[in-house]
This record gives sequence, structure tokens and C-alpha cells, in this order.
Amino acid sequence: MELHFHVSEAVDLTAFMFSIHNSGRKEDKELISKMLQDDETEKKLEEIRSRLSAEDHEKLEVFFNEDSAIGPALLPGVMKDDHTLSAEGFVQKLRAMNEEEIRSFLFGRGFADRDYDGSDPEAGKRIVDTLAVPKQEKWKLYYYLDRPEAVKEELSELTKYVYETFYKPFQQDAVEAAQAFIEELKQAPNDPEHPVRMLVRDYTDPEMIEYIHVYPSFSLNIGFMLNDLSVKNVVHLAIGVKRFSLLESKMNEEELFGLLKVLTDERRFRLLKLLRKRPHYGYEIAEALGVSNSTVSHHLAILLSHKFVKSERAEHRVYFKVNTEEIKRVMGEMERMFAE
Repeated sequence: MELHFHVSEAVDLTAFMFSIHNSGRKEDKELISKMLQDDETEKKLEEIRSRLSAEDHEKLEVFFNEDSAIGPALLPGVMKDDHTLSAEGFVQKLRAMNEEEIRSFLFGRGFADRDYDGSDPEAGKRIVDTLAVPKQEKWKLYYYLDRPEAVKEELSELTKYVYETFYKPFQQDAVEAAQAFIEELKQAPNDPEHPVRMLVRDYTDPEMIEYIHVYPSFSLNIGFMLNDLSVKNVVHLAIGVKRFSLLESKMNEEELFGLLKVLTDERRFRLLKLLRKRPHYGYEIAEALGVSNSTVSHHLAILLSHKFVKSERAEHRVYFKVNTEEIKRVMGEMERMFAE
């Protein structure tokens, strides 16, 4: 998997809109707040969130809802071969996309089981029927499959508004942080254990991927957004500039406590029990547990980052299974703590 690094205002602005609207899952707020309590980036994002009106959130909810995430899904289609796209360029290229392109990228971040070229709106609606997303998000996708021109108009106007009103003070910090992170990531770029390659392996088949386009994002901070275009042997990964450094250092301080909290969350516990029976892929998990795609993706990301779950590719799907050795290790550490 060949790594390519880019600084893109369009990527960070998309991440910015997603981040200021979605301030973190409720079940993880305590853990996240401890990790980020002294973090300057998070303080800046929180200050901006406090300035958002109800109308601002309503507009952002349309394209940056965690389940449908239409804005991030469209990003690779807008960028195409322009990996350093500006905010202005993003708006121009979005407006230039044709209807089929808009439709085909609407499902870029879902667990849809088949490809869709965007030519037949009714075929797209049948895919929506199979998605494990809330009903209101399905209605939204139905609407935009019939009206792709509305996507271009509404998202373009929202992007220009957020850029001018909220993002501009972030701009210089975002560029400098992205450039510095790229220098870190360029160290040992051919290492098969490079953290970027390891992260991508958790969600894709490495044998199908030739290129990973990496976009450091100031606004994502410790998060990431991945678009798997493995049919074309390409992955686009927007990754927070503190994803590795802050996450690792904070977890090491209270490692055992943090790991136990990860394991004892009710939804993750149910997910682990399901995977204990046999490996499952993302869509199966969502269906079996009766939850949305974004909920499954969220909890899998946490379990994978702490090595409680492993991933493996079979045919054209990524399956997840329990890493019993790591769970036993953590239980053994707890036993030793109380036995001493």
C-alpha cells in the first residue's frame, strides 16, 4: 500500500463541519473529555460549537449526520485527482458534478453490499432499503436520489457559509498542523507496520489496496474519516493530527481503567458476544444488533484501536472477530492488581 500525503483545505473544512456538529457520542463523553481536557484544538472547536445556532445545527444535520454523512461521502467524488483542493475549489467541483455522480457517492460511507453507478434512482432506493440507518435518514436519501441537483445547491451554500462564518480563523493553524504531521508520517514510509497502514488494514483488504491518500486534519483532532474505494484500489483517509500521539499517551496513563471501560460498555459487550460466535461483517452486525451503521462503525473503531477485535478479509468483505488473547491479558492484569 503506497502512501501519498496531501494538505487539503477541502478535506479539513469537511472534517470541521462534521466535528462542530457532532461533539461526541454520549456514552464516551466522559472518557473523551478526560483525554481532551487540556487540548487546545478541542477548546477551539468547543468554543465554535457554542456559537452555533439551532438553525446552523439544522443545516449541518442534513449533510453531516453521523449515520448518513452525505458531506463526507461526497468528498472523494468531488476531489477526484485534485488532492490539494481548496474550499473554493470544492464548491466549484461540487456544482460541476453530474446527477449520476452525486447519486453514486451518496453511499460512500455506508455498509451497502453492492456497487451503485447512480444511473437508476429506483435502484438506489432499493439499496437505501437495506441500509442500517434510522428511518429519517433513509427518507433523506430517497429525497436526494430524486433531486441530486438539490444536493449540489444546498451543500455548496452551506459550505460557503461555514467557511466564511466559522472556519477562516482555523485556516492557518490547520495548514501548519497538517504540514507538521505529514513530516512525522513520512518517517519510515515503507514500513509495513506504519500506523496509517495498520489503521487502514482494520477496515479494508490490504491486498486490494495500491494507494492510500492521507489527508492530515486539524479539525478531526484524534478522529478519522475513511472512504474505501477498494474497487479502484484506492483509499482516502482523513486523519486527525493527534490521532496517534494524544490517543496513545493518554491511554497509557490510565491504561487498565480505560480498557475496562471499553469492555464494559453495554453495546460493545453485546457486539463482542456476537463476534464470539463467529466472525461478522459490518452490515451483519448492524442487522443482528438492531443498530445503525454509524453505531457499529463507532464501536468497532474503539474495539479495534484497543486490539479487542481483529479484522480479516474474505471474498469482498471485511469480517471482524474477537481477539480473545487481548481480553484475557486485560483480565489477567485486573486479577493481578487485586491479588497483590
